[in-house]
Amino acid sequence: MQTASKTPYGSIQMEPLMAGEKTPTSVPHYQLDVEHRPAKDFMVWSWLNFLFNPCSLFCSIPALIASYLTEVYNKHRYPDDARKKSNLALWCNIIALIWFLLILIVAIVVGIKFAIAIRAIFGAMYAYRDFEGSTTSAAGGKG
Repeated sequence: MQTASKTPYGSIQMEPLMAGEKTPTSVPHYQLDVEHRPAKDFMVWSWLNFLFNPCSLFCSIPALIASYLTEVYNKHRYPDDARKKSNLALWCNIIALIWFLLILIVAIVVGIKFAIAIRAIFGAMYAYRDFEGSTTSAAGGKG
């Protein structure tokens, strides 16, 4: 019969000795199931989103806070809480990155449209003028 108890460090599996079993030390066998990898904290990504993406402060500030809490929970060995905060920081950073990319794409498209409009306006003004100031027709002849 195995019994398990929960601790902040994981679960302890206890296997009591059966009647008649002997070990060299006569001590029950305990197996400690511990998570060895700490949760990722995404601190650098959160700082980069906060510093270089001011349009998504609603995502980068919670990501910074969650990253810091992940670091604290890892330090104090609360793996479940650290994993939850790590997941929150990850998704906040992903949303901030998507928001930044959408703003960047819209800015590029608007910039290109603006450049085309400016070129069309100034192109129409100076399309039929040569260097001497006389106008030419669309067919290329002098008018």
